[in-house]
Amino acid sequence: MPRRALGYLVLGLAPVLAVAVEAPEIYSRAYNWTSEISTPEGPRSMTLRGDEAHPVNRDQIDVKGLSIFVYSGDATMHVTTILISPEASFFKDEQRAQGPSHVRMIRDDGDIEGDDWTYEREGEKISIRHNVTVRFKEQLTGLIK
Repeated sequence: MPRRALGYLVLGLAPVLAVAVEAPEIYSRAYNWTSEISTPEGPRSMTLRGDEAHPVNRDQIDVKGLSIFVYSGDATMHVTTILISPEASFFKDEQRAQGPSHVRMIRDDGDIEGDDWTYEREGEKISIRHNVTVRFKEQLTGLIK
């Protein structure tokens, strides 16, 4: 094949290859998946684990059996928060997780659980839309008289 024709063939395939790179079908599933995210300074910020992970695109990972361990972000590596959900999506760029099913968020001072949720790492914010239960582990003095 002449070089010129080969060049046209390669250029003709470029749009197809670009679409294939972004197509979710090409991302393979991972089983017993673990991923760690560090702070810009170096200490670990989060550890994500899942029974099954399926990358949807460059930013989104859908996970079955998700566990997220959030660290203090400093050299102490203290776990501040644990999130557990049977199914969720994690967005790497935003460090955000969300899911339509159940979630349980565990902290030293209490835990919260419910359905249809969103968690944002920045500010450690969680929004739970349905069937919310909150448990405090600290004594609430003076609340009931």
